[in-house]
Amino acid sequence: MLKHIRNVSDESVVEQWSENIYYQYFCGETSFVSGVPCEASELVHFRKQLPVRQTYNRILKKLAIDQRL
Repeated sequence: MLKHIRNVSDESVVEQWSENIYYQYFCGETSFVSGVPCEASELVHFRKQLPVRQTYNRILKKLAIDQRL
């Protein structure tokens, strides 16, 4: 989700995750963790294994509508 929300590369997501407590909180961490969570190439393999039935566009559009309320 972070990759698609920010429209950045996998490498950038991994780098920003290690520096940004908000990214970590969004992903479920309860305290700041220094260091990278995984290699960027692992994100590609993970996405291929997910049976995605919805597009990110639909999810993001719903989130935008929900935030306006």
